Amino acid sequence: MRTMANIVVCLGVFLLSLITRLVLIWPHRHRGCDAYYFLLSSEQFRKDRKIPIVLPPVYVLEEQEQWYPPGFSVLLSLLPKKFVEQYYWTISPLLDSLLAMLVYLLVYIASGDTIKGLTAGALAGAMYAFNGASLPDTTSLNSRPLGALLLTLTMLFLIYPMTGAGLAITISGFLMFGFLLLMSHKLSPQLLYFLLLVMLVASGSPHYAIALGLLLIVSIILSRGFILKVWRGQYDILSFWSRNWKLLGAHSIYGSPVYPALRYKDTRRLHIGGLRGLVKGSLYLGMNTFVLPLIFVFPQFSHLSQFDQRIILWVAGTYLLAVLTQLVPFLKFLGEGHRYLKLAAVPVCYLAVLPIAQQWSYQGVVEVLYYTSLVISFIIALLIVLRLFGFMSDRSGSTIPFLDTGLRRVTEYLKEADTTNVLCIPDSLGDAIGYYSRKRILRGTHNVPFKWVIPFFPVYQRPLEQLVKEYAVSHIVVYSVYVKYDELGIDSFADKVLEDGEYRVYRSRI
Repeated sequence: MRTMANIVVCLGVFLLSLITRLVLIWPHRHRGCDAYYFLLSSEQFRKDRKIPIVLPPVYVLEEQEQWYPPGFSVLLSLLPKKFVEQYYWTISPLLDSLLAMLVYLLVYIASGDTIKGLTAGALAGAMYAFNGASLPDTTSLNSRPLGALLLTLTMLFLIYPMTGAGLAITISGFLMFGFLLLMSHKLSPQLLYFLLLVMLVASGSPHYAIALGLLLIVSIILSRGFILKVWRGQYDILSFWSRNWKLLGAHSIYGSPVYPALRYKDTRRLHIGGLRGLVKGSLYLGMNTFVLPLIFVFPQFSHLSQFDQRIILWVAGTYLLAVLTQLVPFLKFLGEGHRYLKLAAVPVCYLAVLPIAQQWSYQGVVEVLYYTSLVISFIIALLIVLRLFGFMSDRSGSTIPFLDTGLRRVTEYLKEADTTNVLCIPDSLGDAIGYYSRKRILRGTHNVPFKWVIPFFPVYQRPLEQLVKEYAVSHIVVYSVYVKYDELGIDSFADKVLEDGEYRVYRSRI
């Protein structure tokens, strides 16, 4: 009976998480920019079956041989082709919902196989289902949910205390999932390196340094040296953002120095100064609302098992890196700090219900405050879900393209047109247009070298007319929600050849 109840609750947690994510994206589920890069990459790997993946000449501003971690593209290529092409928007929610099941199982095991464990595990799974730090990464096809899953499995094998024959299993699991992680994502391995450092300092044990050394060696061997190119590519990206982090999230036209009259419209930069910037960064760091009950768990650190102590170090290390990269200027090139919070969602949900799962003896006011913190966390999480649903339903607030009838018409037109290079505004349109039209798009940022995108990204460094001439652009695609047609002065050097909905296509006269 207990086994059947366990299976039912586990599947229920998975379905709750999956349904929440699908409802969130349903109004505009055919969307994304990275989505079409991965579809193209997986299609090419399905044909060639070799790494590095060499893409057809779609992206003008990067090398065709891809140094981006190929693991996610390989995974997509293993799925049925028709499913991937038609239902690619389900893949990120499906992968992320596996983590909801995993957190349920962790809590249930920690409870010692009790009825309380079923209840606490279901609660933890529901926490993950509505976790605001996890939801944004499931709104389009991208490698972040896979990165979170692989990092979680890598960390669990790293920190689970085993001896004797079991030690060989944990070492093998750490190396296997760690290798897959390094070959599948960029941001998650950065956190893994940092967590190993945190645990090394906290424990004083050289085992964590040895584990890192073994992982790097195994990765070089198993990848036949390709991981070295992945690291070189990552260095290129980090080097680029170390010089341009102030422009992260900037509007490519409104934030451009060559369009100073429009600068007042550039309102979406991630990093802004002063009190407003501090408040904005703090709000981002509050997306994982279920960290609130942990104030009742951390004081019990010395009484916890070794495994639970390491879980706390996992959470603390992740939040430390998130805060540092969100607020410390010279570390902001390491990524948007709040994106690390998703990678702590599983341990946070696990710790938040640990007092219930293990039936801690809270008394009086403390018990009331603990359960109050759970209720408050859920209320705020649901408000965040509603806010995200509104954001996903309102196209005017997003620069990420939706594959609607207008954009489909644009790609169909360009597919048949005589083109040289196509320039898209915003440039994120380029992934969908390139994938469906297979024309050359002035787009990069997936791969090396990042210096090729400097004239266009993060902001335009030269006037549009000059770029059209310099890069032999034949067609320009403009999304009017992103920038108004008359603000660009395109009519002076190009002719409108197509208009459909919020899109216009121009043909250059230069």
